[in-house]
Amino acid sequence: MSDTKPHEPDASRLPKCVTGWQQVAKDTTFWDGSQLLVAMPMCNRHNDGWRYDFHVVVVRCDEHYFSLEDSNGEPFGWEISDVDFFSELSR
Repeated sequence: MSDTKPHEPDASRLPKCVTGWQQVAKDTTFWDGSQLLVAMPMCNRHNDGWRYDFHVVVVRCDEHYFSLEDSNGEPFGWEISDVDFFSELSR
């Protein structure tokens, strides 16, 4: 995000109807094939703050590889480090 203010993850902006939100941390363990709902901070139009965009992704990983795919099996255009929070939908 190229916002002029530093971005801080904000759990109060997450939808309450989804449970199990976890903040992404460097030591978070993910499982190959897990389906996640991810919350990604995005700049609003005209750079007037930020919002969360939500995407369903699938984790592809082993001990030497990590990537995210979209719901069509295509590479997801973002890295897990771009995500603030996730909720595991299936493992």
